Amino acid sequence: GAATSAAAIRGCTDAVGARAALEARGASADLYCYTSAIAACGRAADCDAALELYREMVEERRIPPDTAALNAALGACERAGRGDAALRLLREAEARGTPLEPG
Repeated sequence: GAATSAAAIRGCTDAVGARAALEARGASADLYCYTSAIAACGRAADCDAALELYREMVEERRIPPDTAALNAALGACERAGRGDAALRLLREAEARGTPLEPG
């Protein structure tokens, strides 16, 4: 319901803020930190925030994504009803050689 949605949105905002605070203290966010933040945005169905974090991780920070990070971003797109964005991300991941299955 609405309470669950509000909690998910707060979770996404908190995760993005925590990552920014970590960076402000001179520490670097790692794959786990990014994946957690992307997943939190997915629970809030915030595809745009999830994709922004995913692209920041891959393109700016040069952190190679794993299956969990990719699935978190794809899940955010799916929850937001953004199949177009999910398909585009999947094609980019395939071209980049991102593992599509665990392991």
